[in-house]
Amino acid sequence: MSPIGSIIRIQKFSSTGVYLTEWGGAGTGNGQFNRPSGIAIDNSGNIYVSDQNNSRVQKFGDCSSPTPTITPTFTITRTSTPTFSATVTLTASPANTNTLTTTRTSTPVIMATCTFTPTPVDTNSPTVTPTMTPYPAGDMHVFPNPSGINSAGYVKFENLPSGSVVCIYTLSGESVACFNPETPALLWKCRNNYGNIVSPGVYYYIVKWNDGREHATGKIFLTR
Repeated sequence: MSPIGSIIRIQKFSSTGVYLTEWGGAGTGNGQFNRPSGIAIDNSGNIYVSDQNNSRVQKFGDCSSPTPTITPTFTITRTSTPTFSATVTLTASPANTNTLTTTRTSTPVIMATCTFTPTPVDTNSPTVTPTMTPYPAGDMHVFPNPSGINSAGYVKFENLPSGSVVCIYTLSGESVACFNPETPALLWKCRNNYGNIVSPGVYYYIVKWNDGREHATGKIFLTR
């Protein structure tokens, strides 16, 4: 869930950290938000979002189906006429039947207009594969991100300033855990201040210098 800045949306990741889908936006309609401040998931996979400034809690059904994937392809073959324009209409249907209509005229412009009617396609191949980009030596970085919350799950902070304080919060501002690491590295095992494993979701971290100034901020994505 991303209420920071102008982005107001919910993003979903698989258990391996693969991006699956997202929805939301600013507004008062169904599926829109005005300062979302909390998120929860029940045993049936339903998602509940606290929509603070709209004074409501929105419920979304189980979104475990794969993200619709539509890969339109079309080919225009140039004839002996040196220039032409083409209007192409491509419709994707459940039977994977594509209809291609091409109209050619002798104009000095090549134009293609495509209209798609997407139909969800059941596929097990991921649409987005996140990769980690190495940070230059000496810069603070947080990894793995996203991370799982199983018994072996962890998030590591490296190259922390000397005497720094690391605090982790929910997106609604509730304190989850705070640390005063004695070394430049901190290993957070996805547990709160009471030693309990936290729930999957998005968390916000703040790293401060020993004089209270902010050094770095960011988000941590935890999956099951």
